Amino acid sequence: MRCFFTLVRFAILVGLVATLVACGSDDDDGGGMPAPTPTPEEEGHDHRDFEIGSTEEGGGQLDAEFDYDEPISLFFNRCLGGEGEECEGGTRIYSAVNPGFVAHGHDDGHHDDGHDEDDGHDDDGHDDEGEELSELLEGTEISIEVIAIDEGLSMVVEGETLNSPGQIAGLGAAPEFHSDAQSIVGITDLDHLEDEFALTFRLITDAPEYADSEELTIYFEAVEDDHEHEDDDHEHEDDEHEDDDHEHE
Repeated sequence: MRCFFTLVRFAILVGLVATLVACGSDDDDGGGMPAPTPTPEEEGHDHRDFEIGSTEEGGGQLDAEFDYDEPISLFFNRCLGGEGEECEGGTRIYSAVNPGFVAHGHDDGHHDDGHDEDDGHDDDGHDDEGEELSELLEGTEISIEVIAIDEGLSMVVEGETLNSPGQIAGLGAAPEFHSDAQSIVGITDLDHLEDEFALTFRLITDAPEYADSEELTIYFEAVEDDHEHEDDDHEHEDDEHEDDDHEHE
């Protein structure tokens, strides 16, 4: 029976992912789902890109520059099927348009690559000498393949929902590809609000010049959006001013 309810929750979450991605505006008639979380630039949060290249000029192994130690923040989007501020009995949905995937050397300059140039790579088996990656050969098709993903976490890349090992999403061909992922996590147990959610994947290609990357692991965290609290504070201040005005009258 427990497995049955787990499957039901999983199916609901998958449906929510599809709905969030399909929604394109906030023009809701009251019965639909809200649009995906606005882009981090609009909300004042950092957007981070994987800069994908290779370990050698014209070949070698695929790799990406990124700060793998710093978790990607996902912000509260809505309560699904629950009640009250704690979303009791339901699922709290956190999401963000983050991270992005770009070809090394061809970033449009609007996003942070999520990588500290002074740090090199971290302890996940990456080179810690800060060696510069090489640009990919023009026309090289790059995809990501999920190796492992924590329960409740999903990532939508180029219209493909990734939530299970073995799933693959294409990013496009170098040097022009630039894919922004919609990352979503659903939390049913408040005890897990402080958890980090992991996604392990590989960068893969059919190009004979390159070997697939090693396994890369990134982490996500669910956080409350400060903007929502600021709005609540303003609403309380407005209510207090209205009460004062009524008292003076």
